[in-house]
Amino acid sequence: MLKKVVTLLMLSALCIHARAQGWKFDPRVGGIQEKMANSTIKLDIVKPIGKWIGTGIFFHFYNGKDPSRQIQVVITARHLIEDALSVEMVWPIKTTDKSMASTREKVAYTKDNIRMECHPDKAVDLCAIIVSHSVCELRNKGKEPTFFSFDTSVLADDNFYSKERQLDPVVMIGYPVGLMDEVNLQPIFRRGVYATNPSLDYMGKKEFLLDIPNNGGSSGSPVFHFDEKMYSDRTGGGANITIGSRLVMVGLSFDDVNPTSNAKSAVVITGPANNTAWIIKATRIRELGETMVAKYAR
Repeated sequence: MLKKVVTLLMLSALCIHARAQGWKFDPRVGGIQEKMANSTIKLDIVKPIGKWIGTGIFFHFYNGKDPSRQIQVVITARHLIEDALSVEMVWPIKTTDKSMASTREKVAYTKDNIRMECHPDKAVDLCAIIVSHSVCELRNKGKEPTFFSFDTSVLADDNFYSKERQLDPVVMIGYPVGLMDEVNLQPIFRRGVYATNPSLDYMGKKEFLLDIPNNGGSSGSPVFHFDEKMYSDRTGGGANITIGSRLVMVGLSFDDVNPTSNAKSAVVITGPANNTAWIIKATRIRELGETMVAKYAR
């Protein structure tokens, strides 16, 4: 039975109003970029064919029968986790003992004890590692994880995609070629634009492409549309200006393993050529959450 999991940073502290199309928030409230950064985690993975690096994002789904309870997960690309012998992450930790400085904790899973749920459609490269028990174990030791966790209110919906424009800017956050600030446990931010129209389903699937290099290690990277102070959309030919800021998660980077590469290296280079990132739409994450709540709700 899953215990109650509440992350250190709560949405109410942001003065954010949850909407179906993401977070719309008071621009005077700072720290949203830091929360974006602290929501991601580097994944070190060992598989029978070698070592891989990937990206995950902390997320929680509310138990439908008891909204005060949460299922805490790390969402990433399915192909990274399937058949993995082990998966390791390093979490930032703040101890409850004020005499001790903040530290870090390695959280490791093997193929025998990892708990995960993948999207019900096997063609969707999306998976969630359940980490609720790890959070509880650390707290029982007086160690408080300080990552930031999103919920489904930040996810884009079909209405949001219908108003996006093909050259609208987006941000992808992750660990390309394993690159990160090891001292501060911070990921790499990269800006780009939509390479295909996000209101359409690329090749008939709930996916789109970005004009952002998708290096090995980027699979599982969250993609956000982030506006500060004011923004516009397709409504009124783009002339509809809204004062304020918003954050919307539009998707998750994924790729099938490059079938032409047999190298056993620490980073697997995947994805379409020409520095293009392949993205699963955020609506698929909502579907995964619904599946998990239906299975784990008590």
